[in-house]
Amino acid sequence: LQAQALRLASLDPHTVLARGYALVLDERGRALMSARAAPPDAQVAIRWHDGARPARLDTAPDDQ
Repeated sequence: LQAQALRLASLDPHTVLARGYALVLDERGRALMSARAAPPDAQVAIRWHDGARPARLDTAPDDQ
């Protein structure tokens, strides 16, 4: 049971963010799953484990 609890905790989004990842949300609060998901000049929020900041995308995504 403890092993399952640890595995579940490792999948918690807050735990993932605490490992250094960030989540990018569109104006409606939905997660952007790819660079192409938001057009240039889109308003977004970037969420880290310790808070969020607003941002504006100013260019089209690279094709790399």
